[in-house]
Amino acid sequence: RFVGAGQLVPQGDRLQVMLTVNDVVLPVGDVEGSDPVTCNWALFDVIPTLADELRSTGEQASLTVLEDLEKIRPDSRIGFLEDWTLPLDGGALELSGFFVYGEGALPSYWWLDREGRVIVVSTIFQTLVLTSRTLGDVA
Repeated sequence: RFVGAGQLVPQGDRLQVMLTVNDVVLPVGDVEGSDPVTCNWALFDVIPTLADELRSTGEQASLTVLEDLEKIRPDSRIGFLEDWTLPLDGGALELSGFFVYGEGALPSYWWLDREGRVIVVSTIFQTLVLTSRTLGDVA
């Protein structure tokens, strides 16, 4: 059985990243206290939240990504790539592309539909494609 939890512990102007796995506390490292911190799993929520601002300003968001809550990826950036229309047999799908780059991390590319849903995520080793979405009893 695997039980894990992460915690950010303030230490002056920095935050100590602690990972607890099956009641064993593992210090992962520390990050700048003023930088936003997220986990790579949370990027499915973070990117859609930042999408409109990144697209309209052309700026990049800087943050620290905790890769699987185990590896600190400082100086990560999220930015807008382009809007793109994917031709399909039954019409077309309008997508907006974003990137996530960070020191020591694989680059990833995120494609959102007009409603801000993540449709495609791709790295050098894998591509994830949303084929259906269920919310409660509604598909």
